[in-house]
Amino acid sequence: MPFRCQPPRYGAFLALLVGLVGLRPVARADDQLAPKRWTAPPAYQQAVQAVQDQRWQEAIGYLEESLLQVPPRRGDPQQAAAGYAPYLYMAYAYARLGRMEAAEAFYRLAQRFGGFERQPELQAYAMFIERALKRPSETQEDKSAPSVFYKDQEAAEESGGCEVPPARDPYNLPWYFHYALGKELFERGQYREALRSLRRALLLNPRPETQARTYGMWHTEYRPYYYMTQAFLKLGQRDCAVQTARESVRFREIVPTDSLYPGWQQVLKSLGVEQ
Repeated sequence: MPFRCQPPRYGAFLALLVGLVGLRPVARADDQLAPKRWTAPPAYQQAVQAVQDQRWQEAIGYLEESLLQVPPRRGDPQQAAAGYAPYLYMAYAYARLGRMEAAEAFYRLAQRFGGFERQPELQAYAMFIERALKRPSETQEDKSAPSVFYKDQEAAEESGGCEVPPARDPYNLPWYFHYALGKELFERGQYREALRSLRRALLLNPRPETQARTYGMWHTEYRPYYYMTQAFLKLGQRDCAVQTARESVRFREIVPTDSLYPGWQQVLKSLGVEQ
C-alpha cells in the first residue's frame, strides 16, 4: 500500500479566475482554469544545488527538510512537471557516498512515487543509481560514516520470536521514513525487514493515528500495528499477529469508514481478536 500524505491546502489546487463583467473584457475559459504554478520548497532547490556542487551530506540534509515540508504525492502532475524528486536525489547522494543500502531503499521509494521518468536530467541520475547498485565496488565510499543502513546483525538471524529488533538507522531519519519503508518492504514481500522498519517507526513515534502530523499542516495515516499483523501472518507467526492485532484495535488504527475495514474485520475474526 503506497505511502500517502494529505496534500497541503494551498499550491495543489487549480486557481479558478473569476470572469469579468460589465464593460470589462471577459476572461477566456482557458484562463479561468489556469492552475497556479507549483514550486518546490526552498530547501529542495538548495538540495539540488548541493548535488550539483557534489556536497552530498549537505544535500541529504536539505532533502530531509524538503520531505518534511512537502511530502511527494504519487501521480501528482504538478510535482512531476516541476521535477520534484526528493527520493531520487536522496538515493543519488547516498550512492555517491557509497552507502548502497540507503541508496537502494530511497531509489525504490522514488520508483514507487514516480514523476522523474520523462525528465532527462533525472533519468541520468536514475541510470547512475542503477549502475551503482549493480556494481557497488565501483562507487567511491565515504569511510567517515557507517555504511550500514536498515541492517541489524543480530536481527539477521531469524529467531521467529515476536520481539523483532528495530532496524538500525545511523542517519537519524524521522519516523515516517521508517514507516514508509516498512510498507514498501511489506509490499515487496520482505516481511521480516518490514517488521524491523515498522518497529523503528514505533520507537520514534509510539502512538498510531489516522491523521498523524509529519510537519506543520501535513498529515499521514499511521497504522504500523496493522502492517505488522499482516507481516506476521505472512511469516506464519499467528501468535505474534494476535498481539499486534490487539494493539491495532486498541489504537483504532482502522476505523469503520476506512476502505480497509471489511477485510480487517475478517482478519480479526480469524485471529479471535474482538473489536
